[in-house]
Amino acid sequence: MEAGPGPGSAASRADGRTNLQIRTLLCERGLLQRADGSARWSQDKTSVLAAVYGPRTTLGRKEDSEQAVVEVTFKPNFGMYRYNAPGGTENQYQKLIRKAVQGVFAASLHPRTAVQVIIQVVRDGGSVLSCALNAACAALVDAGVLLHNVFASVSCAVDSTGSLLLDPDTSEEQEAQAFGCFAFCATGELTEQGRKVVTSQGVLISSVHGCLDVQEYLTMLELARQGCQRISEFAKLSLDKVFS
Repeated sequence: MEAGPGPGSAASRADGRTNLQIRTLLCERGLLQRADGSARWSQDKTSVLAAVYGPRTTLGRKEDSEQAVVEVTFKPNFGMYRYNAPGGTENQYQKLIRKAVQGVFAASLHPRTAVQVIIQVVRDGGSVLSCALNAACAALVDAGVLLHNVFASVSCAVDSTGSLLLDPDTSEEQEAQAFGCFAFCATGELTEQGRKVVTSQGVLISSVHGCLDVQEYLTMLELARQGCQRISEFAKLSLDKVFS
């Protein structure tokens, strides 16, 4: 399923978006036959493929008698990957994705097992970590893994004029004075119009680089929550289309 950019402010960017617009979203599920679940998540020129294996029985030192172990492998596209990308190295990305998955996965229901999440960057056009997080969540849902909640992620940047930019591309990341990647849990809520997705106020992942004061951080956090709300709504529509 594909969706165009969302609403934004009057200010324009190099690619024609307004400051608060997210790039065109695309989500494809069930692409890998040997994986228990898979998804490809794209935000314009950024594209990430995620595969989930498990929960499966594990042996040896990685086994936990009380809960499932979450393993994450992040594989950059070496032909296009920027080692100075905001957020740092692939090891840091792996830790953040693992933290997000552990925050929603019902691990205690699967002792002595492991869930493996493999992330492959197909193309990095900016905001690759948030795109990877969205791909991981979509793949977990495709695998039928029991989750307490789903989550959505978005990146924000502060440009040279001090303006906040939602879902920055590569050039905006490189010129940013500060950069942040956030993830929020999303839950379903019944209304008179039907079931809708609501993004929680509590942040699941917060990774910020650069100089921000407290108020600037809180403003960026709220902007990210609003962006995650729109991404969650798109993810729900994408899933509804699969089962329709």
